[in-house]
Amino acid sequence: MVKILRVIFCIFIFSFNSFAQQVNARAYTDTTDYLIGDRISYKVEITFPENYIIVPPNFLDSISNVDVWEVKPPVKSSSGGMIISVYEYILSRFDSSDVIIPGYPIRYKKKELPDEQAAPLPAEFLTDSIYQTKVTNSVKFTVHTLRLLKQEDIKDIKEPILIPLDWWIVILFILLVFGILTLAGQIFIYYKYKKKREPSQEIIPKVQVLPHIKALKDLRALEEKHLWQDGEVKQYHSRITEIIRRYFEERYRMPALELSTSEVLNNLKQRSDTEVIRNVTSNFLNNADLVKFAKFNPMPSVNEEMMTQAKEIVKQTEFVPVEDRGGEYENV
Repeated sequence: MVKILRVIFCIFIFSFNSFAQQVNARAYTDTTDYLIGDRISYKVEITFPENYIIVPPNFLDSISNVDVWEVKPPVKSSSGGMIISVYEYILSRFDSSDVIIPGYPIRYKKKELPDEQAAPLPAEFLTDSIYQTKVTNSVKFTVHTLRLLKQEDIKDIKEPILIPLDWWIVILFILLVFGILTLAGQIFIYYKYKKKREPSQEIIPKVQVLPHIKALKDLRALEEKHLWQDGEVKQYHSRITEIIRRYFEERYRMPALELSTSEVLNNLKQRSDTEVIRNVTSNFLNNADLVKFAKFNPMPSVNEEMMTQAKEIVKQTEFVPVEDRGGEYENV
């Protein structure tokens, strides 16, 4: 019985060793000497049979003395029933020193099913009874500062390199400048003689229309449109108040189109020459506000009264320019 157990144990040991020997893992860099800030290519190459599965290395959790700039996708190839997986990491370091990256454990096992995949858990959570371990070799390299050659003498700054002159380019440049100047001269001569041939236009002075004449003209035009008779009551009241407010702007130099009704009335109270129109203006603007903002539907007599009040406001404050006062206006 003891002999049988020994034979079974030897077979188990032999199969385990053959199992382990078929998986190989090694780590390496492209060189052993780097300068500060260089990109360091660190690779982990794992070779294993096609009927084995490995747990991808989680290299980022095992280093602390270098910076990881990039993790490239693994590159896989197969040959003679063996799979070669290469995991590449781009590292860097900004301080000079000797760097040692310790060996990293690679977990693997034989497939129990043809489509079996490696467990998604990290290797440290996988039990040794299921997965075997292969540790990569440690990798050592040195990061140097910039080498200074102190023994060499300081050299003078090199003189600028003289570029040979290309005469074709010079000729082309001269022709280009000559063409531009010729074109500019022709344009100048054309406009100069064209201006001489054109008859001088007599400047006609702009006739200034007095505000009250303009306002009365606009009121007559509004009256001829018959807006409120056609049901456009709100538009009628908006237009008639706009004419009067614009008249106030030109007559009294106040921003009446931008002021509220109360502000317009306050401005009129501050002038002694507006006392005759204060009451009628108040009734006129308040009635228009009721129609525009309170949706008041006035009777036809109110609409007619609005036109009468507007004309009264303008006629009561007519003015004419007084030449000896520099274009000022006075009531008539």
